[in-house]
Amino acid sequence: MADRASGVLNLLSLSFTGMTDCQPSDEIVYNAIESAIQELADIRVTVGAFHEVQRAKWDSERKAQNSGNKKPA
Repeated sequence: MADRASGVLNLLSLSFTGMTDCQPSDEIVYNAIESAIQELADIRVTVGAFHEVQRAKWDSERKAQNSGNKKPA
């Protein structure tokens, strides 16, 4: 995902640095930037979901350890 966003922005940056004779239209520039923004939003969602799963797993493991360490009364 990050490679896709990076690729789009690198390709787009060439037109602003003068390293290419091809100048994209405003519509293409807009769509390229929107594409990169959407990729970054997808990365954020994926990382957030992974974090939540890891947190739930860690909480579950911690509860299991704590319940195993309790001495009977």
